[in-house]
Amino acid sequence: MTNKKIDEKQMKIDSSERRIAIKRIGIGIGALAGISVLPEKWTRPIVGQIALPAHAATSGISVLDPCRTYRKSGDQTTATVTIVVNAWVEPPVANLKATIWATSSTGAQKKVTTTTAADGTFSAEITIGNGPGITSVSVVTIVDGADNQGHCSVTIPAGETTTSTTGESTLGRDVR
Repeated sequence: MTNKKIDEKQMKIDSSERRIAIKRIGIGIGALAGISVLPEKWTRPIVGQIALPAHAATSGISVLDPCRTYRKSGDQTTATVTIVVNAWVEPPVANLKATIWATSSTGAQKKVTTTTAADGTFSAEITIGNGPGITSVSVVTIVDGADNQGHCSVTIPAGETTTSTTGESTLGRDVR
């Protein structure tokens, strides 16, 4: 029985060595085949430039992340809250479609679509419902052709709000 165990061990060793040898032979044959198809003399390519399809090209346009938002009106006791979202793209590009998704802490969602201005900025005033009880609003900004998204949020205060002369709330303002 001892000879049988030794023979099995030797077979396992021989088997793994054979696998390694076969892999090396295969790699060598592949390398030789690749070299044999190379031209003897290098020539200039016929195609001077290749244009990628629109879906394959990267734009190089980035959305400001985080975006900027503040509460304009409403609080945790009101049925609706109005926020203002400001964002922009770099480098500045005009007339890109910008989609802004606002989601309240109570689960209400609102989608607003706008376009970028010549300086790359875009903004929207969004009124979102499902109150009372809205404690925050999260925002995602998506711009067609941009490589990323912007994210921001605003906390909604519990009590009555006071408004400044410009009509903007002075409580719960996100000062980022």
